[in-house]
Amino acid sequence: MRPSWESLSPQRELSLAAASRARDEVAHWSVQIPDRGLIEGRIDHRYPQKDELFFVIDKVLEENIGLKTTAWILAWFTGSTNPASSEPFEPSSEREVLLGRDLGIFPNEIKRLELRVIDEN
Repeated sequence: MRPSWESLSPQRELSLAAASRARDEVAHWSVQIPDRGLIEGRIDHRYPQKDELFFVIDKVLEENIGLKTTAWILAWFTGSTNPASSEPFEPSSEREVLLGRDLGIFPNEIKRLELRVIDEN
């Protein structure tokens, strides 16, 4: 997966530390899997209601044998040597894949994502 960054809010706000928040950036990721297809998505974060980090699949384009397979995502964060891992899932558009709860990690701290699939053919 290769990241590309898009700034949603180029303005910088000054605020008190108690009201501070991470920069409003969205990391868009895409992966092309030979003979299977393409998955595109973004990292999202539910905070402060819940501390949940997840990958939202925006688009799935299938080719040849398709993407109807079991997959999971590994995510590496700034300052971490061990990745967080999602539960196994079947890729589909508009699906939210939970990467972790209570990690204290913001989306802009993700440095690498890896999609793994089980080749059932």
